[in-house]
Amino acid sequence: MPRKPIKTSAGRRAVRARFKPGMPTASVQSGPRKTGIRAIGDMPWGTHICVFYETKSDLLDTNAAYFSAGLSGNEFCVWAVSAPTTADEAEDFLRRNISDFDRHLIAGQVEILPGYSRQSIRSAANYRRVARKAQPGFVEWL
Repeated sequence: MPRKPIKTSAGRRAVRARFKPGMPTASVQSGPRKTGIRAIGDMPWGTHICVFYETKSDLLDTNAAYFSAGLSGNEFCVWAVSAPTTADEAEDFLRRNISDFDRHLIAGQVEILPGYSRQSIRSAANYRRVARKAQPGFVEWL
């Protein structure tokens, strides 16, 4: 099935890459990861965090810092977006705040999904797409 083209910030159209086995990723055993969130610092891979926010701006700023740190560490990043923002708003904000965001998006390192919980990721189409890219441990989390 053909991949849906995406528009980059320059207005060009591109097709996201599919994750390929053997694609370099950070090792689960490689120690603490940078979170990009000053208040919590570096954390071991697989750590679950919860962030409370007061405003939509707080939510977007925190996720931009988190994604930036993950992408700079060659991580696969997933955001299941729900109110008060939308997937389009989240993608636009990340594009404005993360250098080379389009390159990461096209490379298939980023998934921004609409949803309210892990259930949205578990839907058949999303699950297969996300699970193919996930590092060991992500599938167990689902």
